[in-house]
Amino acid sequence: MQEKFHCAFGVDANYVKYAGIVMTSIVLKNPGHPVAFHLFAKGINDEDVEKLEEMGNLYSNVEICVYEVSNELAEMDEALGNIGIGRLNNTVLIRLMVPLVVPDDVERVLYLDADMLCVSKLDSLWQTDLDGHPMAAVNEGNHQRSAKRLNLRSENYLNAGCMLIDVAKWREMNLTQEILMDFKQNKPRYAILEQDAINHVLQGDFKVWESGTILLMDAFNHYKIHCDESQNVFWHFLNEGKPWFEYADEQIAEPYWQVVRRSPWYDMEKQVSKNVRICYLAGKNAEKQGDYKAAAKYMGAVGDKLMEDYLKKHKTGRFTEFKEYYTYDKDSPLVSVIIPVYNVEKYLAGALESAMEQTLKEIEIIAVDDGSTDGSADILQAYADRDDRIRIISKANTGYGHTVNTGMDAARGKYIQILEADDALGADMLFTLVETAEKYQTEITKADYYHFTGDWREGKKEYQHAAPDGVYNVVKNPQEDMDIFFCAMMSWCGIIRRDYLQEHHIRHNETPGASYQDNGFWFQLMCYAQRVIFIDKPGYYYRRDNPDSSVRSDKLFAINEECGFIYGFLSSSKDFVKFKGIYWSKKYTNAVFTLHRIGREYRQLYVQHMLEEFRGAENKQELYEACFSQQDWQDLQLLLSDSEAYLQKMVPGKR
Repeated sequence: MQEKFHCAFGVDANYVKYAGIVMTSIVLKNPGHPVAFHLFAKGINDEDVEKLEEMGNLYSNVEICVYEVSNELAEMDEALGNIGIGRLNNTVLIRLMVPLVVPDDVERVLYLDADMLCVSKLDSLWQTDLDGHPMAAVNEGNHQRSAKRLNLRSENYLNAGCMLIDVAKWREMNLTQEILMDFKQNKPRYAILEQDAINHVLQGDFKVWESGTILLMDAFNHYKIHCDESQNVFWHFLNEGKPWFEYADEQIAEPYWQVVRRSPWYDMEKQVSKNVRICYLAGKNAEKQGDYKAAAKYMGAVGDKLMEDYLKKHKTGRFTEFKEYYTYDKDSPLVSVIIPVYNVEKYLAGALESAMEQTLKEIEIIAVDDGSTDGSADILQAYADRDDRIRIISKANTGYGHTVNTGMDAARGKYIQILEADDALGADMLFTLVETAEKYQTEITKADYYHFTGDWREGKKEYQHAAPDGVYNVVKNPQEDMDIFFCAMMSWCGIIRRDYLQEHHIRHNETPGASYQDNGFWFQLMCYAQRVIFIDKPGYYYRRDNPDSSVRSDKLFAINEECGFIYGFLSSSKDFVKFKGIYWSKKYTNAVFTLHRIGREYRQLYVQHMLEEFRGAENKQELYEACFSQQDWQDLQLLLSDSEAYLQKMVPGKR
């Protein structure tokens, strides 16, 4: 005789139908297998009661038990000392009640969120050997980071949407009360509420299922699925991306709606999301499917929602006031675009025009002429005559660092954007960056960029990523997540809040004649920052065909001079010592970059200089393998052991 599956759900009246779809998918994927569904509900309407009864009558192997728990929720809060569970969703609290309320003859129960779909047989999951643990679950995709955030003793951090629970063990460990009391004590620092509390109490004491068993996904981003879908038992739809919304990804939505059509909820209609991100993705998917009318509807909804949020934020209800806000006030611009200028007459007009053509109009353009001897000054004046947002500062030649600092000192904007005089800004770049910075209240907001040659509008361009996968579209704190230091080390591909620069006295190195001074500026930015975000949308155009740019053979040791500035900065405070391993990793990457671009006659000398510096770092025990890529670490070891072999490997051929 087959062992009966016991599956539990915690729902309110709005989610009963979605739990019903999960139940149907389990029955369809496990035909004839006895299963008991325990539905813990706070409120349930008569129509859903009838559909649940219909399902029980339709399948002889199915038992459905409904628990109305409204009173129990209030009693639990009172019994636990009125811990203030208002921040906890009712269905979340029900999750913690399940092991206490199921009948005593139930040895184990599979708790499931209602935003899931069973895609294969449950046997392997149900028969999991718990090895004395109170439960089994799958790790979150970023479990190591989450575990570090909570200072857990283990690197494991479970996703609480699907848990196989040993009922007796749970009760023996008094986990419901322990988790709720932990939540009461620590809720101000918990980002994911009860899931953080569960993990904080368990400290990794759970059996870990393989990552593909419960596939965590977004129904609007099928491309993010990287594992073998044949290994999946459940799909779990995270965050706002649910398959019951219109224009979800077809590869996900179609299997879901096949189950809907075979369930008692067969007449369920697709929903329209009110979430801005989902509306945007729905519009893009509608466009791909050729439904341009729907695409226009969703994109219009995105604009309406952004307008609504703005009006609420500024406590105004009239579009005219919104429009008036966007009337340019040169004394209080949103962004100060700083352009350091030195003998760039060939490219300067393109940079200026790209700034003037920004869809965000409330900007100022500060062009700092560092003693140019070509026609740059005349070009600046001609454009300033056309646009009163352009301010020109002329001074004697003092170098890049002092020039940008001069521009920052003169800035009046809330944000600073550095634009190199031979580069360009995409038309929507500043609008997108400011919108993101305002939404997430970030100190530093960066985006992807293009490499280009020729005219930035019509020339050849190549998409470049400013950050590795997993960093995008999430606010990061570099003090806690050092992954941010492995992003592209450029200061020009984003905006920086001006008051943040002033608070920490962040400046460029002003050594005359030095180059790469944005590197030291970048390190300071990241060492002090607490809120940084990278968005996966290109906005900046970085020129790759200017022979007078900083990447030149005659500036052989320029990067080394700037690295000395960075090292001195990191050595100035015990709080920054922890970043020295990353410093050497960045220094190595820059050194290799320079090695490939200097003349052949300088390469042996340059490698000898590299050897001396990195051997010194090795002696001071400042080189950490974890801070390097696997290939860079192998190459560095070759440099330290045999510099001639290293030079031959890195730049083979005649010296």
